[in-house]
Amino acid sequence: MSIDNPATTGGFTYRVLKTPGYDGISGDGAISVMGMTGTTSVDGSEINLWLINNRPSVDATSREVLDNTVVGANSTIDVFSTAPGADCMKHVKTFANSQIATPNNVAVQRDGGFFFTNDHGLHKFGWVSFACGSPLILEV
Repeated sequence: MSIDNPATTGGFTYRVLKTPGYDGISGDGAISVMGMTGTTSVDGSEINLWLINNRPSVDATSREVLDNTVVGANSTIDVFSTAPGADCMKHVKTFANSQIATPNNVAVQRDGGFFFTNDHGLHKFGWVSFACGSPLILEV
């Protein structure tokens, strides 16, 4: 969403950033965004987008997509780099860890460290994943 470029009919204009070189799950470059934050370089020439990616789980042998209601999502935090007005973004890094179980938000520190919240704790699926409680805030 381009907040500096409002649409003439109200609201904002939108653009989709391409992800060349990023495979996604099945080679389609798809990202299942649950949450995000962005950081900008001091001179404003580079933007890093930190995306909560709730991609589907895939069987390691068959490469078939698994039922997330049974095994839970294969959630990661993916960092992409782009520039103001760009039409694409470059994949920088993927953070994957068993502690990144049900992430829904990420906050980045100036030194590149980050915090995230797991909205259902470490329970990826089942009834216990719907229990209310305080989110975990963990540093990776």
